[in-house]
Amino acid sequence: LLPNTTYHFKAFATGFGTSYGADRTFVTGPTPILSTVITDPATGLGQPMVATLNGTLDDDGGEFCDCGFEYGETTDYGTLTDTESKETGETFSQAISGLTAGGHYHFRAIATNSAGPSYGSDRQFFAKGGKKGNPNIDQLIYQHVERMER
Repeated sequence: LLPNTTYHFKAFATGFGTSYGADRTFVTGPTPILSTVITDPATGLGQPMVATLNGTLDDDGGEFCDCGFEYGETTDYGTLTDTESKETGETFSQAISGLTAGGHYHFRAIATNSAGPSYGSDRQFFAKGGKKGNPNIDQLIYQHVERMER
């Protein structure tokens, strides 16, 4: 069915001839509009092997969206977070844990409405190491990655 279109229909019955019901109509809704979502920088990187992923729903396309993230050690991502229902202008976050100490991670925000999923741009961070990590080096690496993304 096409969006924003009026359709006509009639019921009919056959047996000893054919009988038709009254003409009825219905109108389909508008074409769903894909949302736009922004991947904001990760925070909470001062604690070992955890991070908080952050995003902003820039435009919901006219309806609530399920917003979350995908992340992993490559741009194939591989892990999805839980989602939150949001509308235009709202921010959302997901805390993740169990990261590999010193691991290099990619993540991006995802917003899904009836038009389908939309994706924010890829961002990166390094998970802080355990007791053996050097916080000064970890922070320098994080700052370098942030500069590369701009």
